[in-house]
Amino acid sequence: MRVFRRKTFHGWTRWLGAFAFGVAACVAGAQDFDRLKPKEPEAKPGGVAEPSEKSVPLSSDAEKPLVAALRGIIFVASPTEVIKGGAPPFEGIRAGKLPLIEKDSFQQAMRPYLGRPVSRATLNAMVREVIRHYRRCDRPVVDVIVPEQDITNGVVQFVVIEGRVGAVRVEENRWFSSKRIAEQVRLRPGDPISQRALEGDVDWLNANPFRTVDAVFTPGQERGRTDVVIKAKDRFPARFYTGYEDTGNDLTGDERWLAGFNWGDAFGLDQQLNYQFTTASDFKKLVGHSGSWIIPLPWRHRLTFFGSRADTRGDVAPPLNIEGFSWQASARYAAPLPAPGWLKHELSAGFDFKQSNNNLEFGGAQVFGTTTDVDQFVFDYTATARDAYGTTSLSGQFVYSPGGWTSRNDDRHFALARNNALAEYRYGKVGIERVTRLPWDFSWMAKGSLQVAHRNLLASEQIGVGGSGSVRGYDEREANGDEGYLVSTEIRTPPVSLGALVGLEKAVDQLQFLGFFDYGVAENRILLPGEDPHVQLAGTGPGLRYTISPWLSVRFDYGWQLYDTGLNPRYNSRGHLGVIIAY
Repeated sequence: MRVFRRKTFHGWTRWLGAFAFGVAACVAGAQDFDRLKPKEPEAKPGGVAEPSEKSVPLSSDAEKPLVAALRGIIFVASPTEVIKGGAPPFEGIRAGKLPLIEKDSFQQAMRPYLGRPVSRATLNAMVREVIRHYRRCDRPVVDVIVPEQDITNGVVQFVVIEGRVGAVRVEENRWFSSKRIAEQVRLRPGDPISQRALEGDVDWLNANPFRTVDAVFTPGQERGRTDVVIKAKDRFPARFYTGYEDTGNDLTGDERWLAGFNWGDAFGLDQQLNYQFTTASDFKKLVGHSGSWIIPLPWRHRLTFFGSRADTRGDVAPPLNIEGFSWQASARYAAPLPAPGWLKHELSAGFDFKQSNNNLEFGGAQVFGTTTDVDQFVFDYTATARDAYGTTSLSGQFVYSPGGWTSRNDDRHFALARNNALAEYRYGKVGIERVTRLPWDFSWMAKGSLQVAHRNLLASEQIGVGGSGSVRGYDEREANGDEGYLVSTEIRTPPVSLGALVGLEKAVDQLQFLGFFDYGVAENRILLPGEDPHVQLAGTGPGLRYTISPWLSVRFDYGWQLYDTGLNPRYNSRGHLGVIIAY
């Protein structure tokens, strides 16, 4: 393993300092699969269109009082319940058979109208209040009618017709089955229309990146019925891609060449299959395979299988020969948690099996005299909250290895691969990320992540610091540690279309420039004699992102190192390039 030479602050204050920085994060994983995992298309969010408000038409005499004082308000569920000759006099509010009208919050909103003159403008305001109350109560479709009646005694009757589902229709889809899409909408004819349930259905359907689903409401064939129209804009559910990234290292080559595919409707069951082949410019240095199988379950949970295999060879002078292999097989079961509309979160649990005899892909330079097995349980929590200014994402992970599960999952094999490493271990990760919209379409991103372990870990479980996904300007995983943290912040310019600038009306490209600052620290738990426990990295510089959706994606950053780690003498600044071409 690399010996760290840089020092930084010690003790638990270093963790508090990282979070006080006000930045946050995706959790920086160090698993074999993360190094090779297939590139998946980006899923695009849809939404549920909110019905427009209807109000009583206003005339020039809308403020003219119709009655001197409002004494009573009656709400009924059907026009047949209206007494056209006028309701009997009383004072107060009657909800009839409408439970939502009985809520204290609504009653309090209506009471200020009592005892005051009634005009057409007043009736219009009361109608809007009813509609807004129903929407706050998860009922987006409601008709509120002020029928013809005698109100000379100061009692006004309102008809409140809560919308119910007429039919569920699927439109604009070409490649995905209308029947299968409609089956994933939980609303059925005759059901009350729940905005929250429909938003959940739309989010579930949009988890597949080969379609973008929106829901709109249209009048049904019967009075009080509303049709739910699912507009599913889909594309051919298979994608082939190739690309380039400079995410390697000095020993196995900096270049990574990629080729893979995504199947978005595997077996006609709305499942997703992904595969990627990865290699270096010199095939002998790296050959990698990875794949994933995502299975959406009927009860809205998700089962995922994924794995990878990498064969590596270090670039060293003869007669030395550094060759190694690693592979992984994993499973995750994810379940969403109940939440208000502005929050989406889920729990997942799973198991990883990994086998390796080297740390070459993690920035190391060792092929061990033994092969180790990793058998560990993984528990994750993820959450995303949206507000008027942007999005906040939170993630947490706990990993536990009991040890002794397979023949090479014991202390003897672990100690040969890493000093003071044991087969029984546990570690945790936490991260938070914030994306904020700024004036003039600028945006600000801040993120940070933290890993804490209770003993020495193998390379596949350590936090890696350095590279395009952590601290730019340094080699990928220039430093590894059992514990550590990363913080990063970016300012991005408004997106512009180069195609539109040259007069292309249907241009779908987008260019953004950015400036960044990254900082990271990696630390080891139990040290060798003379080993310094810390290394810190910091980088800053510009970058750009360019996309022609869905065919081309380019990222480029150039970072200048603010600290010399002493671990890599090749340069003190570098670029990070990634290009994906899909078809």
